[in-house]
Amino acid sequence: MSLAGKRTKDGTNYCHKNIVRAVRLAPRQPKRNYIDTKKGDAHPLSTSGLEPHFILSKKYGKLPNYLRERQQEEEAAKKELQTEINLYKPEGRYITQPERKALLAGLKHNWEEVQKAYQLLPILTDTLPKKKHKAKLEEELKQLEHDIRMLERHPHIYVTDASCSVFSYDPDSD
Repeated sequence: MSLAGKRTKDGTNYCHKNIVRAVRLAPRQPKRNYIDTKKGDAHPLSTSGLEPHFILSKKYGKLPNYLRERQQEEEAAKKELQTEINLYKPEGRYITQPERKALLAGLKHNWEEVQKAYQLLPILTDTLPKKKHKAKLEEELKQLEHDIRMLERHPHIYVTDASCSVFSYDPDSD
């Protein structure tokens, strides 16, 4: 008679059940240890700090909710402050003397360039494109002369759009 065939009084075959359970059982995994001496002192790897634990969690690398809420509050406060500043911010500003001098020098340089191009025109303007080109140059010269006179006449100039009023003219850059 085999061991697999023995039954108890209630009719259950425990030997067979144990054999089936042993076959289906997953093999035991060895404990993860690290050895730190030549004698073989073993220590658990999980508590050593050599194995990453926190980077495997779902919360790793994410900002906590209380910090996220605080950032949103700060951004809202900054937006509110910026809108309040924009309400009371002046629409323009006076240009400084160095900016005024740079603007004047740039206008005079442009006038010289246009004047040079105007003087290179032929004496006889018999075709329509030549006439249009001459008229265009004369209009540019007239506008530049008007702007130069305006800058020289008025020492204080108020500019309404401060972001466009930064001048940088370098006469040596030609």
